[in-house]
Amino acid sequence: LRLLITVADTGSISAAARAERISQPSASARLRNLERRLGLELLDRRTRGAELTAAGRAVTEWARGAVAAMEDLLTGAAAMRADR
Repeated sequence: LRLLITVADTGSISAAARAERISQPSASARLRNLERRLGLELLDRRTRGAELTAAGRAVTEWARGAVAAMEDLLTGAAAMRADR
């Protein structure tokens, strides 16, 4: 999900791969896997970057919420461990 968000923010799979510190082929494979799992085309891949489809924009917004919730969960769990 983070990778999809980074593609949305950078407009490019290559730039997102660099930001996430993975190879571009790995990033492309992960995104294709996500599309397959969801049964949706999330990206319009172009020679000069990638543009989110309408489904991609919706999924990216849901992904932002999911990632934020996970970060909150991890922060809360860390605080609970510190209180022991």
